[in-house]
Amino acid sequence: MKPFVLISLMVLTLSGCISYSSDGDSRHNYINGIETGITTTDWLEHRLGMPKSVRTTSKGSEIWHYQFTEEEKTHVSLFIIFSVNNESHSSTDYFFEIVDGIVDSYWQD
Repeated sequence: MKPFVLISLMVLTLSGCISYSSDGDSRHNYINGIETGITTTDWLEHRLGMPKSVRTTSKGSEIWHYQFTEEEKTHVSLFIIFSVNNESHSSTDYFFEIVDGIVDSYWQD
């Protein structure tokens, strides 16, 4: 009986918890659906929202800039003995060159 109690106490004492969460823009998942020469500005606005900025080039095309941010949080703890929290932030910029309302090219920076 004593070994069972001792083992049970050890397991409870050493039990830990790991948690992970991710929060941020999921709109960047739509990037894979973009086809140059086919995707329209209406599609971009509907799926990605309004761009962060728009500028006109000397050729008359427009460059639409989108920025997506993501935050990851990780928490690891081993009962009361050990606890670690980690947060990371990342940002991705996408640029779309628009000619006559159609995506002519796009790139990630």
